[in-house]
Amino acid sequence: MSRSNSQLRSIKTALLIGSSLSMLAAPAAFAQDSASDEVVVTGTRQVIQNSINLKRQETSIVDGLSSSEIGEIPALSIGEALETLTSVAAQREGSGVTEVSIRGLGTFLGSTVINGREATNGSGNRSVNFSQFPSELFNKIAVYKTQDASLIEGGVSGQIQLSTLRPLEYSKRRFQVQVKGNVQPDNLNINDTARDVGHRLTGSYVDQFETGIGDIGISIGAQTRRTPIAEQEARSTSTFSSCIIAELDNGSCDASGNRGQDVDDDTGDRRGLTDPFVIESSTRSFRQQITEDQRDSVFGAIQWQPNERIDINIDGQFSERNFFEDRADILVDANDIPNALTQADAILPGFDLTTAPDGSLRTATTTGNVEHNSFFSERLEEYIGFGGNISYDISDRLNLTIDGSYSDTQRQENQIQARLRSESAVTAGIAVLQDGTEAHQFTLLNFDVTDPNSFDGNDANDFRVREDLNQQVDYNIQALRGDLTYDLGKSIITDVKAGARYSVQNFDAIPRVRRETDGNDDEFATTFNGEEIDFSTFGSIVGNACADNAFRESNFLNGEVNGNLFTNVDSDGNVLSAGTGNTFFTTSALCLAEAFLGREAAAPTLDEISANAFSVVDFNEETIAAYVQADFETTFNNLPIRGNFGARIVNTELESTGVRGGLTVNRDDPDNPALITSVDASGDTTEEIGRNSYTEILPSLTLIADINDDLLVRGAVFRGLSRPSPRDLGFGRSFSVGSNESTDEAVTVDDFISNVTANGNPFIDPFLSWNFDAAVEWYPNPDTIVALGAYYKTFDGELQTVSQAETFTVDDDEFTQQVQTRAIGGDSTEIFGFEATVSHAFDYLPGYLSGFGLKGSYNYADSNFEAEDGTFGEITQLDGDGNVIGVLSGIVPPVNLQGLSKHTLSTQLYYGIGDLNLTGILKHRSRYFQPGNSTPTLVRQIDDATTIDARASYKINDNMKLSLEGSNLTNTARTQLNPTEDSLAELNVYGPRYTLGLTAKF
Repeated sequence: MSRSNSQLRSIKTALLIGSSLSMLAAPAAFAQDSASDEVVVTGTRQVIQNSINLKRQETSIVDGLSSSEIGEIPALSIGEALETLTSVAAQREGSGVTEVSIRGLGTFLGSTVINGREATNGSGNRSVNFSQFPSELFNKIAVYKTQDASLIEGGVSGQIQLSTLRPLEYSKRRFQVQVKGNVQPDNLNINDTARDVGHRLTGSYVDQFETGIGDIGISIGAQTRRTPIAEQEARSTSTFSSCIIAELDNGSCDASGNRGQDVDDDTGDRRGLTDPFVIESSTRSFRQQITEDQRDSVFGAIQWQPNERIDINIDGQFSERNFFEDRADILVDANDIPNALTQADAILPGFDLTTAPDGSLRTATTTGNVEHNSFFSERLEEYIGFGGNISYDISDRLNLTIDGSYSDTQRQENQIQARLRSESAVTAGIAVLQDGTEAHQFTLLNFDVTDPNSFDGNDANDFRVREDLNQQVDYNIQALRGDLTYDLGKSIITDVKAGARYSVQNFDAIPRVRRETDGNDDEFATTFNGEEIDFSTFGSIVGNACADNAFRESNFLNGEVNGNLFTNVDSDGNVLSAGTGNTFFTTSALCLAEAFLGREAAAPTLDEISANAFSVVDFNEETIAAYVQADFETTFNNLPIRGNFGARIVNTELESTGVRGGLTVNRDDPDNPALITSVDASGDTTEEIGRNSYTEILPSLTLIADINDDLLVRGAVFRGLSRPSPRDLGFGRSFSVGSNESTDEAVTVDDFISNVTANGNPFIDPFLSWNFDAAVEWYPNPDTIVALGAYYKTFDGELQTVSQAETFTVDDDEFTQQVQTRAIGGDSTEIFGFEATVSHAFDYLPGYLSGFGLKGSYNYADSNFEAEDGTFGEITQLDGDGNVIGVLSGIVPPVNLQGLSKHTLSTQLYYGIGDLNLTGILKHRSRYFQPGNSTPTLVRQIDDATTIDARASYKINDNMKLSLEGSNLTNTARTQLNPTEDSLAELNVYGPRYTLGLTAKF
């Protein structure tokens, strides 16, 4: 059974269970008497009660979680907690939830604030990496789906607000220690793993003091966490090529082959629109990966109230995350695909070239090298955020609040890679299952992937070390805001708010800096263990010396394919036992690298960046915003009406400093000194600054009608703004130089330029949208809510791949070239969706059945938004003034808005009786578009995923609680597809994880 069918059946089962349980809660049961309100509840039921009350009391359309106690939000991470809220969908990776989207809209269309302030991350977008922050140190999480004028702009889809505890408001002393141990069964299958069981230790202290200078409260929390992660992958490179099938016998399907996206000189359009083509990556591989995730966090706050009019709060957060990975790859060249129609004798029996209707590869024979690649990589990330807030009651009616904040994230990624390769090309058959969602398989001709001697190479080119500084990011935000609130008393306008905010964002991203050494380089070691190197045997000697004693992980990708990952056959097609199965040869990357270099491998320094300087992003953004907002409360035909209205004006000025690749203009014709004879890319680089600015007015209106004590209707209209990710706003440009044989005296530099590569576009305008929301909410008792909502959003345009004209000046010669990049343009985009929330406790049932409760939520979203692949998609051609002068059709269809899942479902079934609490959570998210950090123009889709999590806790006494949590109990893999929906790019298997914890409070 395919995974898609299995997931669909899971969804149907969840919906059936949810519908059945909801029907049990008949209207008579919903409308319980007031005595039930006095029952003291704990555990999941209490958290859901708080969530219902939060939604009811807020003016905006809000969903959230809150607890009066630190550490009581029921989730292992902030992301997993958010994932249980209506219309929130998570992006999961090996270490858990990293980013979330709201109502099917991508992370770049939302915003996140910590204690009301913007926060940075190391990924180069404006979202927050939620895995960076421990859930135990927050006591409120809220998702605002509509915008008030007083909220920081940036939340077209919604704004996530994370809040830490204010110690004086907590009003009691408490010391808490929490110890958790976690285990991943897949990690236990690792041979010689450094750590079998992970742990997280959290401590927090809250206290208040009456002093001669007023009341002072303090709170501090800290967590240290160590998590081992095993990951299994089937993957391809991110470099895909589209090749005309009829011409494959003349070359490989790679960047130099017959590309289906090339323009036909006769028709002026892509060749792939008329000629059958195949899309294939340059390589396909399997990866076994072991990760050690280390995180340490400290959160603290001081609250001081010197008198009744002044409230001073200072809080700070520090988080350090170190991520270490050991990877072992077995890689097969996949681009040398002969055409089955013209080269039948080269086809491995049973592996004729077949494709899906969209050109995605299904089966083929390839002839190329088999490689062993070993990696050691590390990500070092540090976050620091702090702020101060002073609230002063100038009078009984007028309040002034001033807030200053600073947030900074620094990330560095280093990687060491060492390669061994087969001494000759190997014939291999590739099979990809028809639905495109499961791992590929290889049939190899006389090649044993488990034998180090198979990778003995042939010459110096077969051995290589790459020492990479993969990226270095420094992203900081400084902000200052002031707010005035004036209470008007009993008038229709109950109070008026006004304020201003100034912020500065600086984003510096240094791209990959690579030091590559192979056997041809002088830096390559000439001896190993005191013996002279002979490249004909070097691979065998070093491979055996650095080999792992056994394959790193048993049960590798079992259940993800039908049959073996590798089948080794002889020339007659007979299966050979050696090399047939699901294991392959693995080594230590650091051991191999040291053997190749004769020294310890290390990532390059920033001094070595010059070769790739044009890819640096150096971005500065200044924002000044001001708002005015009025809250009102009145009646209309005896119907109570309340809400707010206002407007926010936002001015943004940005600068992006980019490096221009150097060009040297040669005029060396003695007979014609003015003639340009050649141009080369060896000149000095220069810096250019791209500037952009915009001012927008963002009005908002929220209206609530209280139909009766239990029923209310909400409506909201607002104009939203979301800015592009900083990583997309680079201004670097590099030139590819060709030749020119003309002797015309009028020849220009432009005649020698064959291509200009851009690393971003600072002239991308923000996404602006009009947003309309309506909701009906019924609250018959504290445990019950039935809410239905609908929303409609319309954007000014869509994100396009464009070829825009840019002007350059070199050696006093001004010329214009088309530069392919991203921009906002095209027709307006519409998004429509609806959401539903049902929550109910069955405490009226007899006996033990009274402990059951249910919470379910569903969101549907759809859009006419189109995102084109940067290589195979449609390209809009612009002139120097930004006018459309042509459109080049794509051969791969566009995808929808980044992060948009049509269907998002979360269902919780909980049981609480006495001191025992049990919770089961089913979550589903349908397919969505998620661009990569390093290749944002690549259309990468994440396939449907359904997961089940479970939690259990038991209160031993008033001070001690025992808990057990399990995540991804369904062992759901993460499947990535690109550039088409039928082309497998990556399959990640993480397995389930279990956590046992003990909490002590005093």
